[in-house]
Amino acid sequence: MLHCPFCHGWEVRDQPFGVLGTSSKSVHQALMVSQWSKDVRFFLHTVAEEELSDDDLRRLAAAGVDVVPGEVAGLVVEDDRLTGIRLADGTAHARSVLFVAPQAVPQTGLLEQLGAELHETPFGAYPVVDATGLTTVPGVWAAGNAIGFGEQVVHAASGGYRAASAIVGDLLMSDLDAAVQV
Repeated sequence: MLHCPFCHGWEVRDQPFGVLGTSSKSVHQALMVSQWSKDVRFFLHTVAEEELSDDDLRRLAAAGVDVVPGEVAGLVVEDDRLTGIRLADGTAHARSVLFVAPQAVPQTGLLEQLGAELHETPFGAYPVVDATGLTTVPGVWAAGNAIGFGEQVVHAASGGYRAASAIVGDLLMSDLDAAVQV
């Protein structure tokens, strides 16, 4: 089971994919993974067919993604390898890869207590930050996945570097300003 076509798509390219529908956003995931395989099935699972817009259906069809109604009951695994997806009605679909969208739950309690401004994204609320990671609260920086769902390790390290540089500069200037006032 995989979550990101950008993180894992190349390694599993050209295999039969399944995408587990857990929300209307799962359509996007099914469309994205269709770039890595020409054999993609979107298992509606907990997504009602009525939730799919005409645009969703048109795009899925254009991408060659088959829509499979019904709830997924389990996985078919042989020799520690995924070989299929089993529906509640007992039918099985041969698949060697299953993509499942993660559910992001940003932990913003401390930032909210401090009065940081948040902005809504499709993945939850995240703090408003400048290029250095400074939030709307003076002296409070954020970096990595604290500022957005797509911030992977390399971005987090880079953001941490930028924030640390800004923090050091801010502390230095505060100390120098305090020394000048003495």
